[in-house]
Amino acid sequence: MNAGALSTNTAATCVFPDITQRAQGLRKLQQGIENNLAKFRQHTVKSYPPPRPGITYSLDRHCWFSNEYPTPDPVRKAIRLGDSFARLPPEKSLSDFQVAIIVGEGGLFQGLPELADSCDLTLQIDRDPKPLQLCTHLLEECKKETNPPENHRDKMAILNRAITHFQEENPEVNADNAADIARQFNNYIKGMERNLFSSAERFAEFKRCQDHPVLPVCLDLFSEEAMTALVETLKDHNASVRFLNINNVCEYPEEFYKTIPYDDNGTNINFIPSRYIQRLPFSDDAICAYSHLFGNRLFTATATTQEIADALYGCAISGRNRIVRALANKYDRQLHAWFLKQFSTTGIPSHHQWMADFLIASFGAEPGPSLQLPTRIFRFFARHPIDTMHDWVLWLTASGLTRLELEELKAHKKALKSDYFQRRHPTGMSTQPPLFIKILDRITAEPALVETDQPMESATSPGEP
Repeated sequence: MNAGALSTNTAATCVFPDITQRAQGLRKLQQGIENNLAKFRQHTVKSYPPPRPGITYSLDRHCWFSNEYPTPDPVRKAIRLGDSFARLPPEKSLSDFQVAIIVGEGGLFQGLPELADSCDLTLQIDRDPKPLQLCTHLLEECKKETNPPENHRDKMAILNRAITHFQEENPEVNADNAADIARQFNNYIKGMERNLFSSAERFAEFKRCQDHPVLPVCLDLFSEEAMTALVETLKDHNASVRFLNINNVCEYPEEFYKTIPYDDNGTNINFIPSRYIQRLPFSDDAICAYSHLFGNRLFTATATTQEIADALYGCAISGRNRIVRALANKYDRQLHAWFLKQFSTTGIPSHHQWMADFLIASFGAEPGPSLQLPTRIFRFFARHPIDTMHDWVLWLTASGLTRLELEELKAHKKALKSDYFQRRHPTGMSTQPPLFIKILDRITAEPALVETDQPMESATSPGEP
């Protein structure tokens, strides 16, 4: 695997002699997770500042329900999240505890029957407790229903009861926020295939597995301390991860690089955003559902344990490219045109095609000499006033260089430094060099980072450069 080796399940094999002992072990696993991860809840919640007096609390960016369902847009194709659930084994292993981990709602109200059949416990993870709280209340309201909801009004009534309990816990959630939750829920039950509200038969399947334990965990997947606690707890209780729905979390790699200290030992060059996620004790038949939402396609795909590292690295690259495209649109139309040209090979939304044609015709698709993308990115950062908050783009780019890309960067190192200093007008280098120079020097000091000439970007979705 190009992006780093996955940890394997090192839990010792243990056959449970009877159902009672297995149930007791499962309760100990749940209690261990709650005890060992409780300290991260307060830390995570504090990262979201409380609303100030007179300031309207905004929840506009919350994704209350998964949107990984088929879309009618012929360009933005989707692979159904249900396809990932369908790949789960239909029975549990008796040699250890099988755990599912989903981010946010993560398709819980679509795939709970499949999760209950193949896993002993489902962990809902989010760094914000609010989506977890809403799901918990909605799940409890569904359990109270003895008969399947017959019409749309009945379904909305279930949601509204859950929202009422949710608002009692969170008074800052106003009517507009509630309306947004209802809108997303309406899209979910209309778009997500085989969700528990889609038919009486599917609701009956949910009722049969409604006692499957679902444990909400407020956790930052980019926190080494929090993920280490989760990994060690799972291993200590003979548990392995059989299903992971990471959504598009790894398309926000800046969150990972914010926690990495920029020290001088050079060890951070090869850090990839899914580093801590990969340490989870995956079972041999584990699968991972993941999404790309920032390319020209909306899709959900499924990876095996052998494919997870490259798949999640591809998600990070997608997030990087989103930032670079946005910055290039602001500072460098040639590079922006080059990005648009890459997407035109697999289809580009028609309402953007005129922009691509105009930029390519006006400035050319190739910004200067034919260079590989890493060199383009470093030259772009050297020549334009890119804020240091985007330095993570350079760290991520450096983490997956091929031999050819590394040699090209070495060849352009002097020119890149010259471009950077001409723009910055530094007073001297007697103090610590800026991160741009430190990153460039560390990369070019490595003899070789990858023993292949195939770019890491090959792990991205069709259309990703």
